[in-house]
Amino acid sequence: MVADGLHNRFRCPDVVLGQHDTPGPAGFFPHTPDLTVSDSDDIDAVVHGVGGHGSRPESTTDPVVAACYTVTRP
Repeated sequence: MVADGLHNRFRCPDVVLGQHDTPGPAGFFPHTPDLTVSDSDDIDAVVHGVGGHGSRPESTTDPVVAACYTVTRP
C-alpha cells in the first residue's frame, strides 16, 4: 500500500486504534514488518443432531444447519 502511494493519496489519520499494546515511550508506535504480539486460539465444538428422512425434514435436527447458525449468528 505504501508503494502504491498510500501516504500521497490519503491524509495522515488523527488516531490509530489497535487491539494490542507494547511497552514503550509515550508517542512511540512500535511496528515491525512481521507479526508482532499475535496469538491464535483453538476451540473444538461438537454439534449434535437427530437424523431422519429427506421426506420429513421437519422431524430432524440437522447438525449442519445448526453448525452454520453457530458460526454465522452474531
